[in-house]
Amino acid sequence: MQIKAMNQYVRGVMALGMLMGIVGCASVPEESEPEVVEPVVLEDAGELQMQARGNEPFWMADIYHAQVHYEFMGESRNIEIIADTIVQNDQQTMVFADDRGSISLWVSICHDTMTGMPYPYVAELNTGERVVAGCAGHTDTLIANSQWHIVAINDDAVPDNVSMTLNFGDDGRLYGQSGCNRYFGRYTLTGEGVRFSQMGLTRMACEEPRMQLESRYINALGDVILFDFDAHDNLVLHTAAGDKLFTSSLPRETK
Repeated sequence: MQIKAMNQYVRGVMALGMLMGIVGCASVPEESEPEVVEPVVLEDAGELQMQARGNEPFWMADIYHAQVHYEFMGESRNIEIIADTIVQNDQQTMVFADDRGSISLWVSICHDTMTGMPYPYVAELNTGERVVAGCAGHTDTLIANSQWHIVAINDDAVPDNVSMTLNFGDDGRLYGQSGCNRYFGRYTLTGEGVRFSQMGLTRMACEEPRMQLESRYINALGDVILFDFDAHDNLVLHTAAGDKLFTSSLPRETK
């Protein structure tokens, strides 16, 4: 999912949260102390929307339609959602809060501090005593159903008359044009990166320079271990050998 699509998703979640208003808690005895560990999920919490987490110190939050459950420093708490939207410096922030804490989310590429993996949202948890940062969402939404044009391999620009594309399906399929032929395969997200496998290629013949460029591209794809985004939200693929594949999401005319 690209940034535009993520913004649409966030607006949908925010609209639903504001319509719900303050969601009533399940029956809790009046004498219950705040220190008592609450159930992980109340019956009216709704479906799980996404997870947020951070490191050093580690924390994790499950975000539902009607509730946020988080774990931090050995404590487990629920936040009964009051949803709000804050706009500051043209940045929309979605906030889920009650008197026991809050969690804020905004659309921006966020990198896990342990693995470097990108996520679609920056997250901030406020427990009342501490404010800690992290990431939220699913990494696969950044690339599923997206198409990219390969514009350079390291410092070598791909000629304008050569079509190299990279398409990610939402079912793990990978396919595109490699300069002369069409290729296909599978992509798998791991906890620390991405892998391309089961690669196949049609067998058309082209002039030698184009075939050499195609071979270089296909070999680089098979060695990809990480992906990231540049300042313009364009995909960058990193290989184990240290090569980089630079892309653009904008269509280019080919001859």
